[in-house]
Amino acid sequence: MQLKHALLPIAVLAGSGIFLAKRQFAATEKRNRMAIFQDTIRTVHQHRTEMQAVAAKAAKDNAKAPGTETAEPVNRTSIDLKGLAKSLAAMDKGGVPDMQALFKIQKSILDLPPEDLSALVADAARLDVPENQKNSLIMMLMQGLAQKNPKAAVLVGQSLLQEASPEQRQMRMGGMQTAFSQWADQDPDAARQWYDAELAAGRFENRRLDSTDPLRTVFEAALLPGLAVKNPTAAKDRLLAMPEPQRLEVLSNSRDFGEDAASQKLFASLARGTLKDDQKTRALANMAAGIQHGRELKDVSEFLTNVSATPEEKTRILPEVAGFRLRSLVWESDEPLTVKGIAPLRDWMEQEQRGSSAKSLGESLASVAGSGKFDQAKAVALVTALYDSSPSDELVSTFIAGSRAQENPGLYRPLAEKIQDPSQRAKVLDILSPKP
Repeated sequence: MQLKHALLPIAVLAGSGIFLAKRQFAATEKRNRMAIFQDTIRTVHQHRTEMQAVAAKAAKDNAKAPGTETAEPVNRTSIDLKGLAKSLAAMDKGGVPDMQALFKIQKSILDLPPEDLSALVADAARLDVPENQKNSLIMMLMQGLAQKNPKAAVLVGQSLLQEASPEQRQMRMGGMQTAFSQWADQDPDAARQWYDAELAAGRFENRRLDSTDPLRTVFEAALLPGLAVKNPTAAKDRLLAMPEPQRLEVLSNSRDFGEDAASQKLFASLARGTLKDDQKTRALANMAAGIQHGRELKDVSEFLTNVSATPEEKTRILPEVAGFRLRSLVWESDEPLTVKGIAPLRDWMEQEQRGSSAKSLGESLASVAGSGKFDQAKAVALVTALYDSSPSDELVSTFIAGSRAQENPGLYRPLAEKIQDPSQRAKVLDILSPKP
């Protein structure tokens, strides 16, 4: 009985993966299609790896499962690239793909050896389909190749970028970025040596990776966490060798630093040791906002404790976290923002820094006003309700000062007139007055 489970036929394996993929799709209809593809590829890869491990153990014990058959070899000519491109086009228009067919194609992709999959990426680049479909197809194949052999994905991505037009290059960088990040996770020394050699050799010619190229930022960000753990001084020196604006970009994109207390402390040390005060606080705020995404506010509290955030740093960090939190609620929930709905966020900010919640909430609501379904009128109505439930001049003045209030001063004026302090009310009303 155990051996039958050890060597599950491909059909059974595919069925379990399709079930998981359907659940993933149902739960994430609003997500980018590439994220969906990446999830299903990861699902296939995980299931196949588990089955291979169990099967290897059975083979080692000289066991054989009755009633199972060996799958036919897969070759790249069996992959229907144009059919896959049509699926991408359907998803572009909001359609729901055939998940069973999608899973079958992705399993075939992962069954190809790296050299064949690299060639398949090149085939996709030459495919006679609309450019947007071609770019999406390349991204999907690159993700599959990166799961098997991230170095191979980086090399084929480099080849594609060298041959691409500026518009194509902008669209195709994502696959190479993902692959390089995975390579840096698996073998940071090899990835760093390759990257430094490419920079030194100038192989990108007039598209060289300089401080203006987003690939430079992503590559440096992928390398930095591993280097910092191994040699914090070398990581700091690498950052200091960059132009100052790029240091902030690299640190802000180094998300692996947020995984545990030790890495968070390491991140804070690098930020404080390589950035100026304003940029240092911005880096910490970006990290805190990234930590709260998909997690709880208590995780941000732990981060603030781990990095010993100062009151000045919290003044910048709290509105940033609140802004990200509110934007998530606006874009990912069908429910409108309400006083009751954002009360936990307001309470959390007050807990982290007493007396700061009104200003922080005003700033964050101003940054979100006009996003998605949360238009300016709804933002003003929410702040009015917040004021009526718990009057705060600072909440109103901060919100109006940070909003695009001059676009519609009549909408904001009744709210401004609620401010009780005469001098503060006059300043805010002046913001709403017509300017020559």
